[in-house]
Amino acid sequence: MKMPTILRDFRKSDRGSSLVELTIVIPFLAMFLVLAVDFGAMYYKWLEVTNAAHAGAEYGSLYPTDSTGITNAAKQNYPHVTVQTPAYYCECSDGTQSSLNCAVVPTCTYNTVNEVKVTVTEVYTTIIPWNLIPTPLFPHLAGPSTVTFSKTAAIRGCYTGSANCGA
Repeated sequence: MKMPTILRDFRKSDRGSSLVELTIVIPFLAMFLVLAVDFGAMYYKWLEVTNAAHAGAEYGSLYPTDSTGITNAAKQNYPHVTVQTPAYYCECSDGTQSSLNCAVVPTCTYNTVNEVKVTVTEVYTTIIPWNLIPTPLFPHLAGPSTVTFSKTAAIRGCYTGSANCGA
């Protein structure tokens, strides 16, 4: 039995093969593009959290008791971040003694310094909910749809009440 002429010609022809290949490749390229944009946005959010924590700690090194000012400094350029209650310590420069909120100034051999710690967090929601990707097919891509970034910045400065400050 002979194959009809139309089917034989269709089987030998390359017409439309590029379109089929493009149809197969485009969804993967689109997924990689969205993945790259998503990771870029996550990196940007991580930088925001890091910079906000550093801004709050820098302000806190000048005004360690001003919790509101520290929070405002962290939120000045990044208003959507969450700033935990800043903590400050008085401690010996060699780390032997410390005091939370400088309630009792430690007796030190050398300088007494302030240390301010500011913790900033932010939750990032991914563009595509990656946890909806079937795990058996792509186990390395399945994951949470939200990522929580947290950064603690600490800055040490000279304690103004210390006679050994040298400032």
